[in-house]
Amino acid sequence: MILWYQLDQGLGIQNLKPNVETHIHVELDFESKSELSAIMNSLIPDNIDCPEGLVVTMYNKHSCLIFDIVCRKEICIIMSTIDEILRHIIMAKQVVVDA
Repeated sequence: MILWYQLDQGLGIQNLKPNVETHIHVELDFESKSELSAIMNSLIPDNIDCPEGLVVTMYNKHSCLIFDIVCRKEICIIMSTIDEILRHIIMAKQVVVDA
């Protein structure tokens, strides 16, 4: 992930202030609404029990899957959350394509 690389290579994660509120907005376009719907349905159970200080909002607009993520803890938490979401999307997309 580019953000992780920039932090690791440039700023240095150890230099970031702890417990700063971070907002991330992610938009992912899909080829069809049916693919988007299948991916969203596969992700819904993952967003039920977020740890304290982490809020993940997921919605769609046309064929775009949108995440708004707010984290009130270390930046590593939000980075690992984004990584986990993207990994789940990749796995779900493989299942949808193979079906």
